[in-house]
Amino acid sequence: MAPLTLDPPGEGTFTVERDRAAVAPVLRHVLKAKLTTYLEQGDFTSYRILLNQQSARLRGLPTEPNDDLVPGFQAVPGAPKHQRAVAQFLHENGFCHPLERDAAGWSVLCYASMRGDPFLVQALLRCKADPNDKVTKAQPQLGIDKGTPVLGLCTKFKNHEAMKLLIAAGSRISVRGVLQTALSCACYVDDAEAVHCLCASGGDPNEKNPFGVSALRQACVTGSLHAMAALLEHTQNLDLSLSLHWVAMGQRSSAKALDLLIRARADVNEQYRPRRMSALGLFWRLKGLQYRAGWRSTQLRGVGYHHYGATPLMIAIICGNFEAAAALMVRGARLDLRNSRRRTAADLAREMSSPDYLIAALGGHMAWCNSLVAHALM
Repeated sequence: MAPLTLDPPGEGTFTVERDRAAVAPVLRHVLKAKLTTYLEQGDFTSYRILLNQQSARLRGLPTEPNDDLVPGFQAVPGAPKHQRAVAQFLHENGFCHPLERDAAGWSVLCYASMRGDPFLVQALLRCKADPNDKVTKAQPQLGIDKGTPVLGLCTKFKNHEAMKLLIAAGSRISVRGVLQTALSCACYVDDAEAVHCLCASGGDPNEKNPFGVSALRQACVTGSLHAMAALLEHTQNLDLSLSLHWVAMGQRSSAKALDLLIRARADVNEQYRPRRMSALGLFWRLKGLQYRAGWRSTQLRGVGYHHYGATPLMIAIICGNFEAAAALMVRGARLDLRNSRRRTAADLAREMSSPDYLIAALGGHMAWCNSLVAHALM
């Protein structure tokens, strides 16, 4: 199946609206076929992940998730509604107990948070599920790291009502030491509503993960314009440092993101000087050593070799983000600054075989860049 970062088709724009109804049964059938295959193969982890992603994948389409794949469920006569909901969910997912955790490191509440049914989440909380539960193993196919809290799972799948229930039950918004906080997850999927809710509930917009990545920097690298705007609305003291560098390392909505941040007074000529022994500083040093040792050239290794003292313009050139490079020059990025290896932006552009229009702009001929940026901002 497609990765989480792909938007569900139902949230797209249909030129012919009746096509939405035509897509719905096709996608539902594809999901059912894949789920059946996982069951036949005994791949219960993949089955549970896809089973509980269905609501997100079918969002915006006139259809319901497949929930009849495991026969034999019989509700206990007279059982309260919340107990029946939990029992059916356990049956569908192959669990025996509401506090169980599978071999993939996911608890019952983790899967329920991904599904996003608020009644089910509330029912599990009544069964003593921990609102601060988290995944204990990474799930790379979903972009979910080890330690991601259930609140982050709700947020990543845009399950707003379930998210509010967890917060009301005591789920912590700011969690030290995890790579993906709930706010970072909201920015990853560009969910402004979740950002507003989390900030209003006490979330810290400036909190950073162990690698020094804040929610804003996450939004920058994924081009999450709505989330960026929501963060800017919630505090006058939002840390904008290095935000332009992170936009430059991404590839989405770069000109609009840069325009938003520069209008908020981000420094277009800021030079990147991470602490050498910080987690991110060590990461870049490792990538730089790989670059020097002649390992296969990648953007990360290029950044690692040239990062210290680099401006956002230099990072954009190294990463091949030419829209960002053009936008930065249009907004007055200095061309005389040098990184720690004594390279200017023009030096790097020549080394990286940048397009002719960018080389020309670095020489003072801005016509093509002006046109490109004007079109990108439309």
